[in-house]
Amino acid sequence: LGYKVIQKKESSIVFNNTTDSARLLFPDGSVIAEVRYDDVEEGASFVLDDKTNAWVWTREVTPGERNIVVPVENKPKKNTVLRKKNTKRVKKIIDTSLVNIRQQDVGDRVKTEGVVAVMPGVLGSQYFYIVGDSGVQVYMHKKNFPDFALGDAVSVVGEISSANGEARLKITSPEDITVVSHPGVPEPILLEVSSVGESYEGSFVQVSGEVTEIKGSYFYVDDGTEEVKVYIKRGTGMSKKDLAVKDLVQVSGIVGRTRQGYQLLPRYNEDVQRTGTVVEDVGVEPSSYNQEGGHFVDSLRVYLWITLLGLCFVLAALLYTNYKEKVFHFIKKKYKK
Repeated sequence: LGYKVIQKKESSIVFNNTTDSARLLFPDGSVIAEVRYDDVEEGASFVLDDKTNAWVWTREVTPGERNIVVPVENKPKKNTVLRKKNTKRVKKIIDTSLVNIRQQDVGDRVKTEGVVAVMPGVLGSQYFYIVGDSGVQVYMHKKNFPDFALGDAVSVVGEISSANGEARLKITSPEDITVVSHPGVPEPILLEVSSVGESYEGSFVQVSGEVTEIKGSYFYVDDGTEEVKVYIKRGTGMSKKDLAVKDLVQVSGIVGRTRQGYQLLPRYNEDVQRTGTVVEDVGVEPSSYNQEGGHFVDSLRVYLWITLLGLCFVLAALLYTNYKEKVFHFIKKKYKK
């Protein structure tokens, strides 16, 4: 039994500090094993527990040696020190809309309102998204969220922070969220793929296009204006087994940001709808090739055959008109002989 340590300077492999995946491949590119992680614990290591055969976070980091699992626990609170009254500064709460929330500075405390577009535990256990005229991630480290439902309009008080460049609203207590009403599950904003970017960060959007590439936990969609990465989070329980390159799809999801750029995060199976397949051997638009496409092809073939026969008759008539005297003269001469 041996252990191999792969240094960053040797491999140039860099993993995100929020969520990512690692794969071990055969030389032909087939996958030996794959593991995904999220909800990263600072200073901890993500390891395989040989007793339970499960991947867990451990406080004991043992590069080049057997894994030692020391469960990650919340740090105990430090003893508070009594202070004189009126010496603790309380930040002012800024009322803002979702569309203006990114104009505030990191560290500002704000109050905003939006509709719940995805519940905690789907895209990540410590956060969810609210949307409206824009959208934002609402993050809570302790994960003790109050009761609310998909489609609830909620008022949130929290501190502006950032993760991988994406703005988030960090809360510390269940009391920071108040359910205002229930307008229902929000409808996605229809976009061209080229518009998926900073202007719609955190928003719930929908794009349509062709599947151009499929990888382990993501695939790419191209609508002719640009290509976008669609990332399937583990918490969604979604599967890509029914998808294939050249499929036409309609994808709804949250616009998320990573260090590599923006991506689309579908929430549930119904967020990825297959609408057809690109057909290259028939000169019709892919979107027009539906369940009756076979009848269309048969009709096209009949039409082409009729057209070809018609052209043959026209050509024969032209030849007869131009050469009939020569033909008769040849026959007459042949007959006399």
